[in-house]
Amino acid sequence: MYTIDDLNYLMARLRKPDTGCPWDLKQTLISINDSTIEEAYELVDALQQSFALNGKADQQVLEELGDVLFQVIFYAQLAKEEGSFQFADIVHVLCEKLIRRHPHVFPDRELYAEHSEPVSEAEVKRQWEQIKAEERAEKAQQQQQSADPGEGPGIVGPWNPCDVDAEQPRDEPERQEDPRHDRGRLGVGPSNE
Repeated sequence: MYTIDDLNYLMARLRKPDTGCPWDLKQTLISINDSTIEEAYELVDALQQSFALNGKADQQVLEELGDVLFQVIFYAQLAKEEGSFQFADIVHVLCEKLIRRHPHVFPDRELYAEHSEPVSEAEVKRQWEQIKAEERAEKAQQQQQSADPGEGPGIVGPWNPCDVDAEQPRDEPERQEDPRHDRGRLGVGPSNE
């Protein structure tokens, strides 16, 4: 059975300059954004269909989860190539965040430490609200420090496609279509534009 290390190696091979896949070699951290959104929609669609039919995850869900994971691997490879970070860093930061956000499971913020007593739901909620408030304050401080004083905050907030006026065009990088995918299945992509 293949492992996550095999998947990282596969991605590196797809991006290998002389012998990799021409489509994959053209991609950037921005050009694959539409594919990422599409894969997330396809996963949700598969989950809804699977649970409606079977009441549990099926082969289609398994495949769509793989497609979403591949997007993460793709971003990690691109970031590694530009010297920003690599897949192991993503795993590390995610584990740190999940451990920090679950002190009721991981005492002293240690992965292998165990609690001797269960924690009430009310205490979990109180801890969650405190943790989120600390994270928001830290993020605001980081944004304030990194923002150009003459241009406002560096990040306004997450982009929500539901907030965009359909009549108002937005600046998008030129899309590099992936010939391996049928983008019209869920009503997104060039076939429905």
